[in-house]
Amino acid sequence: VRSSAASDVYKRQPLYIGLEDATADLAISSNGYANCSGSAYVANGYNATVVMELQQKNGTWKPIKRWSKSGGYVSMNESYRVSSKYYYRVAVTAKVYNSSGSLVESKTSYSGEVYY
Repeated sequence: VRSSAASDVYKRQPLYIGLEDATADLAISSNGYANCSGSAYVANGYNATVVMELQQKNGTWKPIKRWSKSGGYVSMNESYRVSSKYYYRVAVTAKVYNSSGSLVESKTSYSGEVYY
């Protein structure tokens, strides 16, 4: 027997309080420029501080370039020249604050790994 509609409502509830979405993407051109993009947007009444990192895998993942921006909707597109023979990825961390300025959640999203 299928459970009541209450379980369906529970399943549809967002995993995060104020964060609607956070994304990260990476493409590397043939001449070695990493095109990094990241975005995050939050519900009304919230604000986000977003840090986008380009990371290089050299044994472990290490940040080699970092950008940051704040707002209710944040979108970043940045380029950075990278060295060959490494794996790279972009990490986007969104820290969400309520109207009182208190941190209510944090989420990190990663792009796929790209070898150049």
